[in-house]
Amino acid sequence: SVAFVKENHTLSVEMLIEGMLLPSGGDAAYALAAEGGYALGGKDISAEKAVELFIDEMNRYAKKLGMTGSNFASPDGFYDPQNYSTVEDMTLLTLAAAKNEIIMKYASLPTAAVTYASGHTNTWRNTNRMLHEDDEFYSPYVTGLKTGTLDGNSCLVCTFTIKGREYVAGVFT
Repeated sequence: SVAFVKENHTLSVEMLIEGMLLPSGGDAAYALAAEGGYALGGKDISAEKAVELFIDEMNRYAKKLGMTGSNFASPDGFYDPQNYSTVEDMTLLTLAAAKNEIIMKYASLPTAAVTYASGHTNTWRNTNRMLHEDDEFYSPYVTGLKTGTLDGNSCLVCTFTIKGREYVAGVFT
């Protein structure tokens, strides 16, 4: 999926996070990874090297969270034999993400009309159908998080609140 981020668009880091979370924008994930990699390695490196440095940092952070059955090979989670995880690790990642106000701010939005810093506009629709009141899968208890799809396989990790208690659920096919 894409957020339709183009080369002449200027977005803030927060907008790129929003672009990753609502429409599952792989382009937003790569742009954010490149910028993060430049911050790690300097502006004089290639975009590919910047993304590589960012992925290395993703893997270090995953280990810090206790994710022992995961390895990330791309910032967008697209298929790569070196890109893998476990249900247990996705739970750890979801619990960490649920503590982040910016992530949850955008992971909970059904849609957003956005205006980039460059003046370009777009409307993003969250791929988590449980957030859309007009969808058959809507649940008023769901508070966010993230879907994934690849080659006909789908997954969902979501957060929800019932009677003041917070929960995490995952579905992996």
